[in-house]
Amino acid sequence: MKTGNIILVVLTSILLPLSLMQLPAHAEADSYTPQVSLPVDELPHAGQQAEWWYYSGHLEDEDGHGYGVMASFFIARMGNLPATHFVIYALTEKDSKTFHSESLIQRGMIDMMKMVVQNPPAAIKDVVDPSLADIDEIKKYHRIMKEKPRVKKDVLAIKYGDNYFRKTKESSADTKTWEYRTKLVGDGFTVELKMVPTRNPMYVGGDGNVGMAAGEDMYYYSITRLATSGKITVGGTEHTVKGTMWYDHQFGSMGGPEKPVGWDWFCLQLDNGTDLNLSAIRDLTANGRRFNRLGTIQYDDGRTSVVHDLTIETLDRWTSPETGVTYPVGWRVALPSLKAVFTVIPDMNAQEMHTYGPFKSIWEGSCTVEGEMDGRPVSGNGYTELTGYSVP
Repeated sequence: MKTGNIILVVLTSILLPLSLMQLPAHAEADSYTPQVSLPVDELPHAGQQAEWWYYSGHLEDEDGHGYGVMASFFIARMGNLPATHFVIYALTEKDSKTFHSESLIQRGMIDMMKMVVQNPPAAIKDVVDPSLADIDEIKKYHRIMKEKPRVKKDVLAIKYGDNYFRKTKESSADTKTWEYRTKLVGDGFTVELKMVPTRNPMYVGGDGNVGMAAGEDMYYYSITRLATSGKITVGGTEHTVKGTMWYDHQFGSMGGPEKPVGWDWFCLQLDNGTDLNLSAIRDLTANGRRFNRLGTIQYDDGRTSVVHDLTIETLDRWTSPETGVTYPVGWRVALPSLKAVFTVIPDMNAQEMHTYGPFKSIWEGSCTVEGEMDGRPVSGNGYTELTGYSVP
């Protein structure tokens, strides 16, 4: 096979929950026809190039201590090559400002990266270095699956090592009858949760298709609130927890590596019942210029709006002592068309995660939100994802 196809597989498998977007100019999503069919599209899509199931959210234990939890289970496919699998996940202990993160990858990803390192395509030659194929270097930041990843075809059930995400209840197309279970096992922590949707799906961009170019589809929906209960074990102590999670599922085409990009992504859950999925793509060849700005907003009464006048102002920066990468930490996020402005502040700055591939690291963190919408004060919680800041 062509080396260009090999590197496309690798890039697809390291990209995180947000696609490159060519967005329509419409302002409202209420009249859109969803291009996602649920519940069938919850299942893995064997014909799609990239797919992931992501969740993040905020939990509290019986003593009032707060936690942030996130995970993303990935599958990447290309042509006749075997699918590749990996999962990244993290636990933020808000009170003690302690961050735990893990990256578990399939051995086949390393084998493909070795081929790329030996003969890198010109488009990404400058960001592919030999350490990406150095097994000793890889093991410093990633664990390698010892067992074959398991992904069922007829039900949503994914298991990578000791980590799993599965749908355990689905009595109808009514999302509120569904139930998910998940388990994450990391170095010194375990998370076990039950998640039940309390809202109907929100189709990102209006119809749920945020494809990056003509003829290339990337399907994307969010369930913005799931009532969550379970337990977190950390430092040998088990805590009963409850709270609210956010769930994303994306599948489709990721395109090629010709135009490297990063992104800033926010999911905000406000106390007034409004949920926001906000994103801006950054052109890594143009000093990080933001473009393709998108806001998909779901209100407490179920209405959905789509806007494109998102602005993001950096309030502070943090440099990782481990990788030397500098990330924005703290943002003023505005949607003028909705008379909305928010200040998003990380629960702690050090929420950097290692990812396998040219990006090497991202920032994915638990945050708090304060601001106003239509002249009224609002507050809440959120998660922020930053990619591409590690690329020179």
